[in-house]
Amino acid sequence: MVATQKEVRPSRIRQLLSESGLYALGNLLRRSFSLITMPIFTRYLSTSGYGVLSIVGTVQNMLEVFYEMGMSSASTRFYYDYRDERERQTLFGTLLLVSLAATLVLTVLLLATGAWIWGFVGKEIPFWPYVGLTIGSVFLGNITVLPYVLFRVRNQVPRFFRLSLIQTMLTVLCSVLFVVWLGLGPLGPILATFIITMAFFGFYCRFLKRQVSLTFHWPIAKRALAFGLPEIPLRWGGWALKVADRLILQHLVSLSVVAVYSVGYSVSKIPFDLVANAIHWAIVPFYFSTATRESEARSKAIFARVATYNVAVVAGLGLVTVLFGRELIVLLASAKYAEAEAVVPIITAASFLQALFYIPSKGIYLQGKTGYLIPLFTVPAALNIGLNFMLIPRFGMMGAAWATLAGYAVMIVLTLTISQRVYYIPYEYGRITKVVLGACMLATFGSLASEAPFLMRLVVKTTLLILFPLGLYVIGFFEDHEVGWMRDRITGLVREWARA
Repeated sequence: MVATQKEVRPSRIRQLLSESGLYALGNLLRRSFSLITMPIFTRYLSTSGYGVLSIVGTVQNMLEVFYEMGMSSASTRFYYDYRDERERQTLFGTLLLVSLAATLVLTVLLLATGAWIWGFVGKEIPFWPYVGLTIGSVFLGNITVLPYVLFRVRNQVPRFFRLSLIQTMLTVLCSVLFVVWLGLGPLGPILATFIITMAFFGFYCRFLKRQVSLTFHWPIAKRALAFGLPEIPLRWGGWALKVADRLILQHLVSLSVVAVYSVGYSVSKIPFDLVANAIHWAIVPFYFSTATRESEARSKAIFARVATYNVAVVAGLGLVTVLFGRELIVLLASAKYAEAEAVVPIITAASFLQALFYIPSKGIYLQGKTGYLIPLFTVPAALNIGLNFMLIPRFGMMGAAWATLAGYAVMIVLTLTISQRVYYIPYEYGRITKVVLGACMLATFGSLASEAPFLMRLVVKTTLLILFPLGLYVIGFFEDHEVGWMRDRITGLVREWARA
């Protein structure tokens, strides 16, 4: 029998909210590289120069898929299968040796043959030094995969926060120095990333030396690879859905158009990368630990409630992004990227659908059926790539945006269909529908004020944003115990302010 919603322990939900908040802050620091540097780079670099950074970033994301080898998911999943600390050290030591050996071979092959391969991909960007340095950065940066898993499963979020802060700020400072003062152009951020990543590679090697047992255990390696390697086509599909459109655009249009599209895409994605991805980081250990500690019925009830809250959060993010897309573009870039506003609603909708993937997919991981994950991304990715080639010649960057939305729409349909058969969760579809329809209606009203004067536009959009939670309350989205919990929190805050 499925546990009722009243049986869902608030402490588990509060734990997830607390950890998500800390990861959001840490993620904000790591992603602040884009937030801080975009206003600088878009003003100090030409649009084609910013297009170079966009293409190189696309390549970096693609390489990270293959370098990571599913080690993050495998190490997180099997950590909870071992109760003894020595066994866990052997697990992580084995995975570290496998990762270093495989990625070293891959790096040597790419550096030896990369210039020839790149000749078929990048028509305006030389392999050396842009792509060569990026390959080096990905190899060195891959060392962070296992430490980050250890921080998460051991609930050492503050440590993750501090390291993210230090590495991000050093990278930002070096990047700005190289671009603004040394005038290195788009090479500056790439070189800065390589230098800082190399420095932190040494730090994480020392950290892992104290945390793992450097012994190789073939059964562990075999089990981890069998679990993690199916993630490569999965993550490749995710990469294709997320950034392949930039590579296709550069073949069919100019780098300047790529830059404009990249600004619109980044503005639409940044809120989700900061918050939705933080929720995902917290959900991974939360999901496995909940399934281990709680009964199956209670676990599924918790996951259903978390899914509802997740939809509400990401719908609110989407509403903010659509309402203030124009203002964000002007703030983070400049008026010369104003055309990027056109893609914001479409990419925001795609980002919303992407964020919905995290929770239902975890049931597939929990059951160890990672082979089922392959079509969840490869099918939408193939559709996305095909639509890009079909739509971009006719519609330009708008074609790329619509292709992205179509790909993510297919992805979430496939995910729900497969995951519910593997691990059924009683989702609260009625409440979820209310959230989605409410956000869409308010976003539509906001578009009607797009041509109003600046101050009036801000007032209207801010009002619509405030109406989102109020509207959810009016249409009965919140349950009585949730309203009571929020009332108690607000009352407590008011009393603290009064005493102060």
